[in-house]
Amino acid sequence: MTLSAWILRPAYAPSRLTLAVGDTAPLAMAAVTTNVFLAPSSATFLVRKVDVSTSTFAVSASSASLGAPIVAIAPMTNLATPAIAVATNETPAKIYKLKQSDLTAIGSTLTLNTGEGPVTRLAYD
Repeated sequence: MTLSAWILRPAYAPSRLTLAVGDTAPLAMAAVTTNVFLAPSSATFLVRKVDVSTSTFAVSASSASLGAPIVAIAPMTNLATPAIAVATNETPAKIYKLKQSDLTAIGSTLTLNTGEGPVTRLAYD
């Protein structure tokens, strides 16, 4: 029997978010209030926003393809427009800034210099 990857939300345990068939585990994820942002393993170029405020979890937004598998996500909540930073393993590595509300790109993408990277973690303070 093949198990799907899932994320528990303690207030609704044992309810769980079951990812799509073929998704074995999120490659990166971050949580902000009642939303979880994740990069599922079978759609590695996308970020999905999942609303976990009720026991029926729902994907409320998906990003456009980011060009390479996502390796890290960090929330940026203190901005005028709350965002998430998303790092990919492109060569050279890139960091995208996406709106939390609908996962559309904000501003330009930060491309690291040749020799910098690969990015493995993101932190925002």
